[in-house]
Amino acid sequence: MSLDGLRQWPDAPGEAWAPTAGEPWAPAEVDAQAEGQPAPDAVVYLVSGDPRHRRAIEDALTGPAPGGLGTHRLDCAVTLADGLGLLRARRPDVVLLAAGLPDTVGLNGLRKLLDEDRSLAVILLVDQEDTALGREALEHGAQDFLVGTGFTAEQLRRSVGYAMMRASAAAVTTSVEERFRSVVQGISDVVSIHDAEGGVTYIAPSAAQGLGHTRVTPLLGGGFLDHVHPEDRARLRAAFMKWKLGSRETVQYRLRTTGGHYVHCESVGVNLLADPAVAGMVVTTRDVTERRQGEDRLVYQATHNPLTGLPNRVLLMHRLQGLVNDPDDADRPVALALMNIDHLKLINSNHGHRAGDELIVAVAERLKLSQDGDAAVFHLGGDEFAIIYDQVPEPRHAVARAREVAGCFDEPFTVQAHARRVRCSMGVAHVTAADLPVTTRSTASGAEELLARAETALWKAKAGGGDRIELFDDELRRITLQRLRIEEDLELAIENDQLVLYYQPVVEIATGRLVGFEALLRWNHPVEGLLAPDAFMETAERTNLILPIGIWVLRTACLELAALHAEHPEMGLTMAVNLSMRQLNDPDLFDALDRALAESGVPPANLCLEVTESTVMEDVLAAQHTLGALHGRGVRIAIDDFGTGYSSLAYLKRFPIEVLKVDRTFVAGLVTDPEDTVIVDLVVHLAERMGLDVIAEGVETEAHRQELVRMGCRFGQGYLWSRPVPPGQLGAMVDGAWGLPAEVGGAPGGAGAPGGATGSGGVDGMPSATVDEARFTDTVATLAHELRNPIHAVRSAVTLLQMELDELREAGGEASEALWHQAGAELETIVRQTGGMEAIVSSMADLQAIGAGNLPLQTAVWPLDDLVGRVVRDMVRQDVPPIVLGDLPSVRILADPVRIGQILGNVIGNAFRFSPRGAPVLVWGELLEGWVAVHVVDQGPGIPPDQVGRLFRKFARADHTSRGIGIGLYLARGLARCHGGDLRYRRADTGGSDFVLTLPLPEDRFET
Repeated sequence: MSLDGLRQWPDAPGEAWAPTAGEPWAPAEVDAQAEGQPAPDAVVYLVSGDPRHRRAIEDALTGPAPGGLGTHRLDCAVTLADGLGLLRARRPDVVLLAAGLPDTVGLNGLRKLLDEDRSLAVILLVDQEDTALGREALEHGAQDFLVGTGFTAEQLRRSVGYAMMRASAAAVTTSVEERFRSVVQGISDVVSIHDAEGGVTYIAPSAAQGLGHTRVTPLLGGGFLDHVHPEDRARLRAAFMKWKLGSRETVQYRLRTTGGHYVHCESVGVNLLADPAVAGMVVTTRDVTERRQGEDRLVYQATHNPLTGLPNRVLLMHRLQGLVNDPDDADRPVALALMNIDHLKLINSNHGHRAGDELIVAVAERLKLSQDGDAAVFHLGGDEFAIIYDQVPEPRHAVARAREVAGCFDEPFTVQAHARRVRCSMGVAHVTAADLPVTTRSTASGAEELLARAETALWKAKAGGGDRIELFDDELRRITLQRLRIEEDLELAIENDQLVLYYQPVVEIATGRLVGFEALLRWNHPVEGLLAPDAFMETAERTNLILPIGIWVLRTACLELAALHAEHPEMGLTMAVNLSMRQLNDPDLFDALDRALAESGVPPANLCLEVTESTVMEDVLAAQHTLGALHGRGVRIAIDDFGTGYSSLAYLKRFPIEVLKVDRTFVAGLVTDPEDTVIVDLVVHLAERMGLDVIAEGVETEAHRQELVRMGCRFGQGYLWSRPVPPGQLGAMVDGAWGLPAEVGGAPGGAGAPGGATGSGGVDGMPSATVDEARFTDTVATLAHELRNPIHAVRSAVTLLQMELDELREAGGEASEALWHQAGAELETIVRQTGGMEAIVSSMADLQAIGAGNLPLQTAVWPLDDLVGRVVRDMVRQDVPPIVLGDLPSVRILADPVRIGQILGNVIGNAFRFSPRGAPVLVWGELLEGWVAVHVVDQGPGIPPDQVGRLFRKFARADHTSRGIGIGLYLARGLARCHGGDLRYRRADTGGSDFVLTLPLPEDRFET
């Protein structure tokens, strides 16, 4: 930018001009004069070889300078070279330069002087015939020119003063320009000036570098727009036109740098075309690349899963909406597959959430690699993934693509350096826009409809046990509509009092005495009629409506029981109410229970809360806490449907259970199925030994009742006595109008009622049970024959029989003593057989779980020396060959002590088999970086090199005479890897074998 146009200087040579005092661009000398201060001397150089010039100038400049500008000092040089020497030694105020010097031609001398100092005041001395040269000199930077040697002193003084003032003013202008450039170049924003067409007329070199350009030239004129990204040029042109009209709107665009990459810029313009000092559009530009990158990072974080980096639900819905709502392609087929990893919760529970996250990342990588260009993979959170297939013509093709995805799970995944096999469940939905309801086609609900269909199909796949693919079809559509209708109607059912409780009696099986009821929920649907819980409980659980329903059930059942107590206080009737998983996790459950008991006045001991075994096993620790708190309020706890899940009586001892209900599926097989008969018999006897009341569900025939009486089962409920009845019929039932079997002795009352106040003592009026020797002998024989039944039940039954055998011996008598010896020997044989079978079955189950990646571990932090020491001491007590326990690091490890015992037991047992008789086995440990190693060293011959590769194979055996089934080391290595460690073999220094168990150290461990 040039500021020459800010002031019009006089053009006539020698014309005097005096700046106004106080103007900001006035020379300092003028300001000094205005204040009456003495001005400095004027230094004048004469560069001329003509003596006439020197005499004329010396005469003219003698005395005070015109206009009070001070006196003059004259220095002379006869050549240009001498003049340049003077100039470099000291800067003059004015240079009088002769045109005809011997070492210069034309205006070369002027150019050389100005090259030394652009602000220098130069007056050219020309001959009479060179007037044109003088005028040309003015165009090239001279301040004035004088002709010949006949100028007067006044003309010379005026010309010198004029040249000094004009040069001084030019210096001020140059200073302002330099200051402007410094300010412009010093700020972070880039300031450029454009002409009316947008061409760049000014941009500072340093500013251009700020935009990634090493030179200004490519950006000048129309070159700037050539460097703008082609997609952004129209937007920048439109913004420029708005700036010309007075808008201050900013515009963002991409500008290509010298290196070829693009930076993000933001510009705003001001129209100063009418300002003569600028005469252009002033545009301020800043590099916003870092800001854009930050914004892009925030957008990425909001639209991508942080664990896998895959697009999340936000982008899924955006993409689906674009596909199903395309107005130009209503027949475009789109398929959506939703996928869940089966049993991820087991991996998180047994190996930690870090292992689960590692598996999720591995699944995501495999999914990305398996898809073609027409598929897009999304991670919706947790273990849920989605895949969009565009242009899949038929639903069967979408299912085929889903099967390809499921095939990705055939190969095991590497998690924490171990191979783990997992499976997946998938739900597939296939639509075109024309398939969707008209109300959803042009809105986001079209995408939501497609997602809802896929979720329904996934729900069906998971409900079917997992590891399967389901397609949303007409049947699922019917189910979905029914579920939606039930959900809507169920909310109204609560408001309109459509829910009702039916009550099924619980009786004492041997006597037929009524001891209580179980409250069963029903729904009087206005259209469907009376609905059982199976028709709506899943919806109630899924929508959390189960919570208000559960509170209503608890209150209503307690009030009904209070009414029965008021009419028949002598009976001490009980009431059982079912609790669901959601209710157990509801913090308001305790307040609801307290209110129901307080409002009804029912004794807590007469209320029994029933939970299924699958419910309490879902989260054992939480169930222990909740059930313990409920039991602490005085109510009793029952396990419903026992035998249908995966728990055992020994495990259920961890809960405050007082009542056990045997599932109807086992009761139905009584008399006709020997296995069901044995199982129910064992459960009854073991439960009684543990102090639990037993209720048999589903008693429908007299044969069922008689068999249960024979077994000693005290309580039951079922159609043999009554179906569930509405509340209006309870009074008649209690009064005996329903034909319940007559009581067999004993006064009526609740002394033996399950959930009653007295627990599980003997039946009133009946003698205590005694051991039936014949039944005892039959049971022993049955157990010996039925070893194929669940081994843990057989072992528990043996324990029970051994206890009864001890009671027989204490009773005395030769028959009892003989039975004790005979049956005791048979029981010992059963124990040995079941022990071996239990070990084999347990090992095979562990192998299967290891292969599937879902081996359960009960891990805790243990001191290594204590854990290994306990295993060694247990083995020493078993009279095995000697074991030498060496040094072990004092560190803690995260481990399942039972599994670690299995590993060391297998390895040490293997060492004994291959050590010389009596040779000790050495067990010692060492601390590694992040790991701990436990060595088991034997004194045997070692493993031949060609056999080392077979050591850890399944069913590998050294020879056919060896005991065992050849899975010990294979199982030990699998258990070690489930802990995140490994088991390896190396040759010991003694020549024997050194098996090395390595286990990771917790991050927060260290030496104890």
